[in-house]
Amino acid sequence: MDFILAPETLPAAALTLANTDDVLAHADQIRRHDTVVLQFPKWTDGRAYSQAVLLRGRLRYAGRLIATGDVVADMAPLLRRCGFDRAQLRSDQRVETAQRALGQFDSSYQRSLAERHDRDAAGRSGGDHGAPGTLRGAEVPGRGAGLEGSEGRPVRENVSALASALASARPTPAPAPEAA
Repeated sequence: MDFILAPETLPAAALTLANTDDVLAHADQIRRHDTVVLQFPKWTDGRAYSQAVLLRGRLRYAGRLIATGDVVADMAPLLRRCGFDRAQLRSDQRVETAQRALGQFDSSYQRSLAERHDRDAAGRSGGDHGAPGTLRGAEVPGRGAGLEGSEGRPVRENVSALASALASARPTPAPAPEAA
């Protein structure tokens, strides 16, 4: 992922969409452009993330996606995960901070669009499920042995071990003061 500073100009031929625009309704127009700019009017407004996911997932848009507006360095991991190629950082942000943010998280809870597309291309359609009664290939509770957690132990054993560790780590309450 590349970062550009706010004073840099964006590609002249880029299509700029407001975060309120329906990207699916603009599909034909989007396909005619090599670059699409999606706007974040506030860093707390995540609609442009959803637009990026729709562009990459449903429309299979392969062009460049640029995030612009109130883009802060902490947004970098999610921007990349949603399919952005570039981000125009807010003027008070540093490129070095944004690049460092990309290395903060090495795993995620869900597969990214690229991972889903790779799985589909390999001939595996559908979600994360395997055979009936399984979740990611592990038996679903009530239908088999139970989900496996860390170290190959069933999840309930891991939860029990965690509860025991927390209980032993609790400080002993101080004795009540004696009445005078």
